[in-house]
Amino acid sequence: MFGRWVTEEIVAWEPPNRYGYRLLFGAPLADHHGELSVSADGTGTRVRWAVRFRSRVPLAGPLIAAALRNRLALALAGLKRAAHTRNTERPGGDSKSKSPGDPGLTDNQQEQL
Repeated sequence: MFGRWVTEEIVAWEPPNRYGYRLLFGAPLADHHGELSVSADGTGTRVRWAVRFRSRVPLAGPLIAAALRNRLALALAGLKRAAHTRNTERPGGDSKSKSPGDPGLTDNQQEQL
């Protein structure tokens, strides 16, 4: 965030559906906690990325929240593009087959991320 390196600690790990983390340092945020989870949603996959934090800079919380929202949206859009690209590059890909390294996600589900 903000073009800097940050250090995070994984605080929850429930493969293949969820992980949680907290920010240790590298941004003007305090008590930053995030959670990323995936779940089946019809023929696709729902990705949920939730974050909560306190700003260390007085009155900057709404501005930081907007920037963070933008960064999360860009990251999720990149994930969707990568899944689409991976889908179209697989020769003879069967929409019901599981993709290597993506347990539980079919090619069809990846397209709809």
